[in-house]
Amino acid sequence: MSSVKKVSKKLTALTGGLCMFFLSSGCSEKKAADTSQKTVKIAAAFYPQYIMCLNITQNISDVELTLSVPSGTFPLSDYQLSRKDLAEIYACDIFVINGAGMENFPAQVLTLKKSRLIAAAGNYPLINNNPYVWLSPAGACYEVQRIADGLSNLDSLHASQYRTNAEIYEKKLTSLSNEMRKALAVYKGTSIVTLYEPVRYLSDEFGLNILSAIKYWPETEADKKGLTEFVRQIKSAQKNSRHICLYAEQQFPVSVGKLIETKTGLIVHKIDPCISGPLVPDAYIDAQEKNLFIFVQSLSGCYDDGDN
Repeated sequence: MSSVKKVSKKLTALTGGLCMFFLSSGCSEKKAADTSQKTVKIAAAFYPQYIMCLNITQNISDVELTLSVPSGTFPLSDYQLSRKDLAEIYACDIFVINGAGMENFPAQVLTLKKSRLIAAAGNYPLINNNPYVWLSPAGACYEVQRIADGLSNLDSLHASQYRTNAEIYEKKLTSLSNEMRKALAVYKGTSIVTLYEPVRYLSDEFGLNILSAIKYWPETEADKKGLTEFVRQIKSAQKNSRHICLYAEQQFPVSVGKLIETKTGLIVHKIDPCISGPLVPDAYIDAQEKNLFIFVQSLSGCYDDGDN
């Protein structure tokens, strides 16, 4: 896994030259997109915001949507923007990011787009400064509303369509939240341990009790450094609760998961962080339906994850 600092240095050098090229070519930032005579180009930085924008811009013929960072990139902050990526970001009329510290883009990139930038998670009450706001349906609804408001302000020609589509999608997300809340109500207060901090957004929305959120991620599948301490923390949590479920995210190394299961007797249940998948409108909802299934089956004590 590459160092964020090294990535940032490489990006700074790359974007510095590219930004100077744009500025010396006479390109200047506009305060609002000129949308009266052309197709409106919207770029979404990451997959979750792309899916939101896909729903918000649905059936609007003269709006073009692109995804800047490929679906499945993990961790998101380690992605190195190419010259092509940077050129496409500059060329777009509106740039949608998650915000809340998620993007590790050099300052030049965001400065160039500042008057046409929408930070979907802006001003959201973060949990432990974690930017994965979208992982809870409530957080996703918040981001959808922020994006719709931003698009409407920057592209008034399509404002009513953006808002109508956003309302339709928000109703779907609210229905999803209600479904999850109803299914998990019987497990409210149940203790869980997570290897994935963003799970707190789901546990807070649906009343699960996180005994411990343990930060452990091996650099490689063969790296066992820290595993002993990690297992000790899990066993300590087990002493405080009769029944504990353990959760990680999908990319957690399988071999390390097997070791943890052997040493603790717990199954490592994997939650989809919704950072990858098909580029279709219902992708987020489908992923959360699968997460709900995993939660219900694991909390009921009868789930067996064959992948681990």
